Amino acid sequence: MNRSLSWMTSLCLAIVVAGCGPLDLLSARKFQDGVSQTTPFRDGVTQTTPLVMGEVRLASGEPAANVSVTAYVSQYHVAAVGNGAKQVEVRTDALGRFQLVDPPLGMNTIEAEAAEDFKAIRMNVPVSVGARVNLDPMTLQPTGAITGRVTAEGAPSLLGTTVFIPGTHYVAIAAANGGYTLKNVPVGTYEVAAMRQTFATTLVDGVTVSPQQTVSAPDLELRLDAPVLESLSQTNGGAGAELLLRGRNFGASKNTVLSVSFGSTQASRFERVSDTEIRVWVPAGAMSGPLVVRSNGVASNALDFQVIAVLSVSPFYAGLYHGDLQKFEVEARDAFGAPVEEPYVRWELGNAFAGRLLGAGTFEGEGEGWSEVWAKSGSVTGLAAVAVTRYEISRIDWPFLQQDLVPNWSWESPDGALYLTDQGSHRIYRQAPGGSLSILAGSTAAGFSPDGTLASEARLMSPSGVVADDAGNVFFSEAGSHRIRVIPRHDGTLFGRSVSAGRIQTLAGTGVGGLDGDGPNAHELALYNPRGLRRANDGSLVFVDAGNRRIRILSQDGTLSTLVGGGARAFSGPAMDPLAFGETILGSFAEDPHGNLIFSSSVERSNARLYFYCRRAGTYYGQAMREGFMYALTAPPAPVYYRDGLAAEALISGTPKELELTPEGEILIIDFGARVLRRMDAHGRLTTLAGAMMPFGGLAAPLVSPPSPATAKRMDIRLAHAMRDGSLLLLENDAAWRLTRVRP
Repeated sequence: MNRSLSWMTSLCLAIVVAGCGPLDLLSARKFQDGVSQTTPFRDGVTQTTPLVMGEVRLASGEPAANVSVTAYVSQYHVAAVGNGAKQVEVRTDALGRFQLVDPPLGMNTIEAEAAEDFKAIRMNVPVSVGARVNLDPMTLQPTGAITGRVTAEGAPSLLGTTVFIPGTHYVAIAAANGGYTLKNVPVGTYEVAAMRQTFATTLVDGVTVSPQQTVSAPDLELRLDAPVLESLSQTNGGAGAELLLRGRNFGASKNTVLSVSFGSTQASRFERVSDTEIRVWVPAGAMSGPLVVRSNGVASNALDFQVIAVLSVSPFYAGLYHGDLQKFEVEARDAFGAPVEEPYVRWELGNAFAGRLLGAGTFEGEGEGWSEVWAKSGSVTGLAAVAVTRYEISRIDWPFLQQDLVPNWSWESPDGALYLTDQGSHRIYRQAPGGSLSILAGSTAAGFSPDGTLASEARLMSPSGVVADDAGNVFFSEAGSHRIRVIPRHDGTLFGRSVSAGRIQTLAGTGVGGLDGDGPNAHELALYNPRGLRRANDGSLVFVDAGNRRIRILSQDGTLSTLVGGGARAFSGPAMDPLAFGETILGSFAEDPHGNLIFSSSVERSNARLYFYCRRAGTYYGQAMREGFMYALTAPPAPVYYRDGLAAEALISGTPKELELTPEGEILIIDFGARVLRRMDAHGRLTTLAGAMMPFGGLAAPLVSPPSPATAKRMDIRLAHAMRDGSLLLLENDAAWRLTRVRP
């Protein structure tokens, strides 16, 4: 009888059930094949080790001594070609008895061989962990042979076709005409199978071998074994994209050699789920074209598949108000430039703080901040960005601003007046609460005016920080002359120095850049390029002595002290003695109501990091801090713009140009490398408030004109100030200097 195999279960696959318990039969029972099983007994073998026992006899009934007995598990094609599968071999004793210790688990074949033409065989002997198997006596007889022919339609030659008896190691290789002979086969009735690449395995059964006889088996008819592709889970995808192929005859049950190709590129990663499903990942380098499955080299029908090479998302950037919806579209093309219709992509959001994705590319700005928006297909990525804000921008005309100005510092006095220093014109401006603008000190030419000069007539050299007290005294740092100076409102004494109303007076610094250490009489101690200026709660002045890499404080009695810097070490966290710190301290810093300092510093000026000097113990920006130590607020620097998030993960790109503290204690940061204004809240989370920044650091051209969302336009922000009314005042350089007010 001739039939084809879909799964060689009854053949010689010998399914190994590792981990099965022993066949715990309480009494011996006889199987149809002459095998019996008994309960374990004292045989000197570990009870978990299986044992097969029996005896071999001659045809006369006498015991056959010194005969080879072998136990092995064969697979339908592997063991048939001698794959080195485990086997156990012993010899019979003088009484013909044998004991096979630890034979392979599964369906065993037991062969006794006195000579290659004098054998006995017992097939399908089940062996499990701890089993004790007793076989009926095996009788040696002369062997026979099986001859036959393999046929295959369309095959000009059948040379190399494998013919074998399943479950045994009896194998023959067919000649070109398909003829074969299986020699020295023990007496018995067998199935005979044929296997050839690209053809389905076929077999005939009921072939009986008699002693010293050659039996002719029915023809073994081979038929092509082609897989069939019916559908794909998706008709396009980028390299690395996962898809599911559905069809039939994928060869899982036959253990065929499988391959999947995309055009001329073969997939290196796939998983044959079943005879009807294959999971495959699009290989790198694949091109659009036919997708084909091959089983044992036989090709399936082809289905078209487009390999995505490029994904483009539009709009590339969107600045939104809180609550806005934005639909992002994706365009896909393959390596030939052909458009891919309805590309299969997954949408991902970089920052959940900004909002959420409602569906395929639809973003809702339910949060605040900046985030990437990705369309992905495997490793192919299309990128856009979105920034959500609660602020709207409007422009303020300020006629005094000129293109050659270099504004450096702003400060709002208690009465609402706004002060601005400008290094380009070497002036200090004051904008009254009503809006009128006046020059407080300086002229368009740089120079130095000695103490006692009227401010309105004085020349300044690169004024930097500016601050005023409740009495109307205006203090400023003059970087070019290495001094801290004051424009007094009234005659009197300030910081240990006699002052006259309206006339400039030096409070610290000698006019020569250098370092004379700390001590009293600050006007006799050298400074080096002082920048920035803040007024502490006790009336002291805090500034950055930039050339000396220090933050210093000038007490009202005229004593100069160092708060941060003066050491020789880079930051080593999580906490550090501020006086051991030796990095370059940039001119931007802020002071909170507790006297804690927030400042920026860097080893290289292009990459800065924010630090916090704790002068009063507590939890700040998500970190528990001890008094007298400094801590890092942001991650180590990197030359890229990173999505918003917790400061421990987010990055500042480039140099923080300005730091400002809002009345709520949040830090405003001009991220100068990214040209955006960012905020760090009390939990240490960074959020973009204004300015448009493209993904991966690309700069955007202006997108809209005010009024608009504060994140909808690129702004070259130089100064930022948190006003008492909750708005933000930004100074930007957009072909000309402009003041922009940002309101919730």
